[in-house]
Amino acid sequence: MIKKINAGFFLAILLMSFLILSTMSVRAQAQNYQPNIENIKIKIIDYLNQLRTLNKLKPLAEDDKAMLVAQKRAEYQSNSSLTHDGLREMLKEIKDPIYGTENLAWVHPSSYNSDDELAEAVIILWYVDEGVENKGHHKQMLNPLYDFTGVGIKKDNDGYFYISQVMFSDIDISPSKVTKETVDEINEFYNYFNSDKLNKSIPLK
Repeated sequence: MIKKINAGFFLAILLMSFLILSTMSVRAQAQNYQPNIENIKIKIIDYLNQLRTLNKLKPLAEDDKAMLVAQKRAEYQSNSSLTHDGLREMLKEIKDPIYGTENLAWVHPSSYNSDDELAEAVIILWYVDEGVENKGHHKQMLNPLYDFTGVGIKKDNDGYFYISQVMFSDIDISPSKVTKETVDEINEFYNYFNSDKLNKSIPLK
C-alpha cells in the first residue's frame, strides 16, 4: 500500500535536490570557465569608470601607449609577488615627465565563473584596500586629475594572473611649465580624499 507523503517532507526533498543541482551547476560553470584576457582588461576599465562616475568624476579613456606599458608592468611581476620597482621609468614611455601611477593585483581565474566576475573582484579589491593604511589604490582610482588608463595581464605557468592598471594625467608637470594652479589642484585632491568626503562604499555589490 502506498503511504501518503507529508507535503512538508516532500518540499524539503525538492529543495535539497534543487540546492544540490545548483551547486553542481556552479561547480561545472567554474570548471568550464575559460578566461578571455583581452575582455578582462576591458571589464576592469569599465568597472573603474563606474566607480569614478559614482563619485562624480570623469571616466578614464583607454590609451594605446598605456595598454602597452601596463602589459610590460604585468610581465615585470614574478614569483607570486608584486612590486612597483621600475614604475617611473616605464611610465615615461607614455609621456615624460608624467603624473601617473599603477595598481597591481595577483589572482587565479579558477576562483571565478566569468570575466565579468573576475574584473569586478579586482576592482573591489583595490577599492576596499583592506590592510593598506594610506588607501593608496583606492585614492588613485578616484584621482580627478587622471585622464587615461591601460590594463595589462600576464598569465604564469601556474595559471595565476598578474594584473597592472596604469592611470595618468594629460597635464604637463615639466618643471619649466607646471603652474601653481596645477600644484594646488593636486594638493587639493589629496586633502579632499583625506577629508572622507568621497564615496568609499562598495557600489558594485
